[in-house]
Amino acid sequence: MIRLDHFGIGKLSQRTAWVGASKSVGFLFVFLANIYLARTLSQKHFGLYQQGWLFIHTSLPILLLGIPQALNYLLPPASQEKTRQYIHAFFLLLFFTGLVTSLLALSVPGFLAGLIGNPELSILIPVIGLYIFVFLPFNLLEPLLILKTRVRELFLWSVLLNLLFILIILWGGKIKSLEKIFTALAVLALVKMIIASQRTLALYGPGSWRIPRTLWSPLLRYLSILAGISLVDIFTMDIDKYVVSHFLGSEKYALYSVGAIEIPVITLLIGSVTAVVMPEMTRFLSLDKKDEVIRLLHRSMEKLAFVILPLFIYCALTAGFYIPFFFGERYQASIAIFCIYLVLMPIRILNNHPYLISAGLQRYALYARILDIFINFILGIILIRWIGLWGPAVSTVLASYIHKVYQTAIMSKHLGLKMDKIYPWKQFLRILVSTAPGAICLGMILVIFGRSLASIIIGSVLFAGIYLILLPPLLKQSHT
Repeated sequence: MIRLDHFGIGKLSQRTAWVGASKSVGFLFVFLANIYLARTLSQKHFGLYQQGWLFIHTSLPILLLGIPQALNYLLPPASQEKTRQYIHAFFLLLFFTGLVTSLLALSVPGFLAGLIGNPELSILIPVIGLYIFVFLPFNLLEPLLILKTRVRELFLWSVLLNLLFILIILWGGKIKSLEKIFTALAVLALVKMIIASQRTLALYGPGSWRIPRTLWSPLLRYLSILAGISLVDIFTMDIDKYVVSHFLGSEKYALYSVGAIEIPVITLLIGSVTAVVMPEMTRFLSLDKKDEVIRLLHRSMEKLAFVILPLFIYCALTAGFYIPFFFGERYQASIAIFCIYLVLMPIRILNNHPYLISAGLQRYALYARILDIFINFILGIILIRWIGLWGPAVSTVLASYIHKVYQTAIMSKHLGLKMDKIYPWKQFLRILVSTAPGAICLGMILVIFGRSLASIIIGSVLFAGIYLILLPPLLKQSHT
C-alpha cells in the first residue's frame, strides 16, 4: 500500500481531500442533472424546477440552525454520554423544524410559492416540504462521520446516493413531470434519513432521549447565533435570484439560473485554504506577530491566485462556447449573465475571512454581509427595470465589491496598514502577465477557427500548457 505521508501528505490533508472529493461528487452530479433537464424540459418547466430548488436551498441552511457547524464545536470535548445527548437533541430539533415546514407547505402552499414569486410553484410546494422534512436529519451524517474520521465512508455514501439522484433525474426527464421528480427525491431523502440514523446509532451507540434541561438553554442560545448568521449568508448568496424570480417569471429565471453560477472548484479551494490558514493565523495573532500575519495572508492569497486568475481568464474567453454546448442554444442569453458573474472571481482571491474570524472581528463580517444584502436588493430592483435580466447580476457584483472594500477598510484599521498594503498586488500582476501568452494563443485560435469543439480543445491545451511552463518561476518568487 502506498503511504501518502511518506510524500509529505499528512493525515489532515488526506481527510480534507476525501471530504473535498465527496463535495465535488455532489457538485458534479447536480451540474449534470441541470444540463440534462435544461435540454429535455421546456424552458418554463426547467425554470419552475430551478425555483423549487431555490426554495429548498434557501430553507435548508435556515432550518439546519447551524447544527452541522455546532457538532464540530460541541462534540470533540464532550463525554460519550453528553455526545449522545447532543446528537439526540439535534435530531429532535431538526425533526421539529422539518415537521413545521412540512405542515406549512401542506396548509399554505400558495403563500410559500408567493415568496418565490410564482403561483404555479404551489403544486410542488407540499412535496418539497416533505422532501425538506425527511432530508434535514441526513445533514447530521457528514460531520458525524468526519468526527469519527470515516471520510472514505463519507465519499462512498456520496457516490452511491448521488448515483441514485441522477437515476431519478434521468427518469424524470423522460416522464417530464416535476411533481413526480420531487416525489421521487423525497423518497430518496427518506432513504438518506434512515442511513443517517443507522450509521449514527452504529458509530455512537444508543442512548436516552431524555435531554436534561440544563443542556437545552445554552444550546439554543448558541444555535440562535449560528442560525442568524446562516440566514444572512443565504440571502447574501440568493437575493438576486429572488428578484429575478419575482419580477421576470420562471422562463427568465431558467436563463438566469444557468448563468448566475460560480465555478464550484473555487468554493472548495477557498474552503480548503481557509481551513489550513486559520489555526496559524490565530496563533500568530495571539503572539502579536503582525508581520507573520501579513505574510501568511499574502501567501494564502497567492496560492488562490495561481488557480483563480488563469481560470477567470479562461472562462471569460470560452463562456460563449460552454454555455450553449452544455445547456443548448436556447440558453444563449445566459452567456451574458455568466460573464457578469465571472467578475466576482478576482475578489474571491482576497480572502479576508480567516483574519476577520481569527482576530475576533466577526461582527464586522456580519455587518458587511448585511450591507451586501441591502445594496444588492435595492440596486437589483432598480436595475432590473432599466436593463432587465442583467440588472440583478450587475447589482450582485457591485454589492460584492463594496462588501470587499468595507472588509479591507476594517482590516486596514485593525492592522494599522494602508489599504493598498493588505494584498500582494505585485504577485497578482505577475500571475496575470504569465497567463497572457496562453490567453493570446487561445483567443487567436477562437477568432481564426471559430468556437468549435476542436478549436476549444486545442486552445485549452495550449493555454494550460503555456501557463504551466511559466508557473515554476512564479512559485519560486512566491513566499515559501
